[in-house]
Amino acid sequence: MDHYLDPEELLPPQGLDDHLVVLHYRILHSLLREDEPLLLLRRFNGMTTSTLELINRIAWGDFTDTNMAELYLRMEDQIQNLASGLDDGTRHFIVEFTTHLSAQLFRTWTASLPARNLLDNLTHINAASMTSTSPGSTTLACSICLDSYLPSDTLVVLPCHTTHHFHRRCIHVRILLPSSFPG
Repeated sequence: MDHYLDPEELLPPQGLDDHLVVLHYRILHSLLREDEPLLLLRRFNGMTTSTLELINRIAWGDFTDTNMAELYLRMEDQIQNLASGLDDGTRHFIVEFTTHLSAQLFRTWTASLPARNLLDNLTHINAASMTSTSPGSTTLACSICLDSYLPSDTLVVLPCHTTHHFHRRCIHVRILLPSSFPG
């Protein structure tokens, strides 16, 4: 492990709301005054980054209820390890930060449930079973991400027409985030 501080380790991770950014800087300021600031800082950044990655994976539909519970418990352990031995003020900031970050995590999780339920009731096929309907083209692609399908990709076919097919993860995000549809 490096024994110096990389300036990027002081920047808040992408995806934090404004309140969490303020708390992030307060926590960093407090951690830098502790006996082992680099270790504590890296634990804090690791926990924050892991949670934000989890939020992003949930938004993309990459998690099950079991995965969510296991990772949340692991995050709780990380919080306990980080907070043990810190002064009351720093511990308060960490509790407030993780409470708000957990709320963001659960908002994303609960918002994804209707989308996942809807997708579960649509037709799913393996991309290897698809054939092109376009004259002169044998390549099929998702019209959301524009990537060609790999044979192992799981596709969702909408009931309106068989040519309306997408990667499950792409259509999940479109359903979850309606503002992402083109205007």
